[in-house]
Amino acid sequence: ALRIADRAGAPGTTQTGLSYPETRTYEEDHYAPVGALIDASEDFWFWDFIQAGNATTGKKSFGFTVDALASTSAQATLTVRVAGATRTAANPDHHAILKVNGQKVGEDSWNGIGAYTISATFSQSLLHEGTNTLEITGILDPGRPFSVFYLNNFDVTYSRRYVATGGALTCARGGNAEITVEGFAGSDILVYEVSNWDRPVHIL
Repeated sequence: ALRIADRAGAPGTTQTGLSYPETRTYEEDHYAPVGALIDASEDFWFWDFIQAGNATTGKKSFGFTVDALASTSAQATLTVRVAGATRTAANPDHHAILKVNGQKVGEDSWNGIGAYTISATFSQSLLHEGTNTLEITGILDPGRPFSVFYLNNFDVTYSRRYVATGGALTCARGGNAEITVEGFAGSDILVYEVSNWDRPVHIL
């Protein structure tokens, strides 16, 4: 059985206005395409597909939620994992534009069949507390007869306030010497240091 070690701690002073980098991953599994995209050693389920240039399937929107947004001028990061499903004589085959809540935040092109990652940074001020929307548009560039790619999942990293949800919070210290966590319903709170998940430490 795992024995949890104890370590002495002491209350600090109340800190306000602090935040830490939170990464949320958003994924749904609806499509398992056959053929070249299938690799039993990898995740071969996908959320949706984009058919570039098509009036119906050339642009798709995906909802995601964030909470406890920090009031900061920091940059947020978007990481979108896609997979090309078609190949032509042209290079690159695929071209995508990313928008968050209607504002363009990134654009990239890539070639061929297989996994590809698109990364973008943008002002956190574009995010809304609660529901947000990622829009992905496939662009059919000149000389490309077709382009189809799949969305696997995406990450959003943003600055989050130290607020408990559902009576718990797992967070990074974020370079802060002391933090104050809000949102608990009572004072009967347990604190664990989990930088090593295999050896958690109970802070007394």
